[in-house]
Amino acid sequence: MVQRHNTEELKAYAAYLGTVAGQFDQVKNYLHQHGCDKSGFTGLLTILQPGVDLVRGAYDLALDFGQDRMHGSAERMAQIAAGYERTDRQVAQAFVRINDQLGQVQV
Repeated sequence: MVQRHNTEELKAYAAYLGTVAGQFDQVKNYLHQHGCDKSGFTGLLTILQPGVDLVRGAYDLALDFGQDRMHGSAERMAQIAAGYERTDRQVAQAFVRINDQLGQVQV
């Protein structure tokens, strides 16, 4: 019996990771539009504007790093699935060759 891997699940997981990585952009857009909105900072609150910019920069770096890692994980998962498929084909071909050779053995 040939062991086959469920590569469709691995591919689906890789696609899911790619989707999640794309959602980092939505989080970043929300952060820029609403989370770091300084439009109401008037009077004494204007001294807080550089702090908000600093926090936005830190979040941008963290989100960029997370998105990069997520894309890397998705790509690696797809590569793993392809490797399993290659290995499964090679094992199946080896068993076919063994079966053919056993059929040629005379008792």
